[in-house]
Amino acid sequence: ERVVALDGDVKNSTFAQYFAQKYPDRYFEARIAEQNMISTAAGLSAAGKIPFVSSFAKFLVRGYDQLEMAAITNANFKLCGSHAGVSLAADGPSQMGLPDLAYVRAFAHATRQDGAPAIRVMLPSDAVSAFKLTELMANIDGLCYMRTHRPDVPVLYDDGEQFAEGGFKHLVDGEDLCIVASGYMVHEARKAVELLEQQAGLSAGLIDAYALPLKTDEILQIGDDCRGQILVVEDNYVGGVYDEIASAAAASDLGVMVSGVSVTRVPKSAKTPEAMMAMMHVAPADIVRAAQAMFDRSE
Repeated sequence: ERVVALDGDVKNSTFAQYFAQKYPDRYFEARIAEQNMISTAAGLSAAGKIPFVSSFAKFLVRGYDQLEMAAITNANFKLCGSHAGVSLAADGPSQMGLPDLAYVRAFAHATRQDGAPAIRVMLPSDAVSAFKLTELMANIDGLCYMRTHRPDVPVLYDDGEQFAEGGFKHLVDGEDLCIVASGYMVHEARKAVELLEQQAGLSAGLIDAYALPLKTDEILQIGDDCRGQILVVEDNYVGGVYDEIASAAAASDLGVMVSGVSVTRVPKSAKTPEAMMAMMHVAPADIVRAAQAMFDRSE
C-alpha cells in the first residue's frame, strides 16, 4: 500500500494507466511537467511512500536537476525511463533517450552517506527481467533508474530466474571472444552470436549486463578466457556499459582488450527497429564486423 505511481502524461505508452485504473487513489498525473513530477516523488518518499515514476527516457532529462537534488536528500523513489534508444525507430529522434545511461551511471558510482550507490540502474532485456527488477527496486531503499525499450522481444528467462544488484547473466559460452550487452541489444547480440558461428566459425560468448554499478571482476575473467577479448554493444551514446567494463579492464592485471559498438551520431528516424539499427551501425551485421575485427587483431 505504500507504493504510489506518477506519470508525465504518457501513461497509455508507459502502461502506468493499468496502475491508475486499479489504484486511482494512489496514482498522480503530473502532465507534461517532469521537473515537478520528480520533485513530487521526492516529497512523497519523504512522507513514507514508495513512488514509481514513469515517462519516456528522453523526457526525464528535463528533471535531471531535481533528480540530483533528490539524491542529495537520500530520497527513495524509482524512475522508469521507457522508449529508450534508437530502437524506438518510427517515433523519431526527438523521443529517443540516448545520453540518459551516462548520466545515471555517474550517480551509480557515487555513494550516499551509508555507502550505497546514489542511484542504482536496472537494464532489463525481457519481460521476466523487467518484472523481477521492478520487484527488486521496490525493496531497495534509495533511488533507482530502470531503462526500458519499446520493441517487442522474446522472453529469455524462466519465471523462477533470480536477479540481484550489480548482477549479470552469462547466457552463452564462447571461446573466441565475449559479447556484453544490455536491454534490447541483448537480442541483437544473440543474432550476432549466431551469425559469427555461421559465417566465420567463431565461438562468441554472450553476457546480459542488467545492472549498474556492475560486478565486473567475473566478466573480465570470462573475457580473459575468451582470448582476452570483450566486445560491448549498446543502444545509447557513450558513457554506459562499455565505459563500465573498459574502466574496470584498465585497472585490472588481466590484459583484457575491450571494444565497443554504440550510437555515435545523432539519429534520424526509420520505419522499423531493424532499419534504425542498421542506419546507426549497431545492427547484428555491425556487431559481427566489430567482433571479426577484434578476433583478427588477437591472432
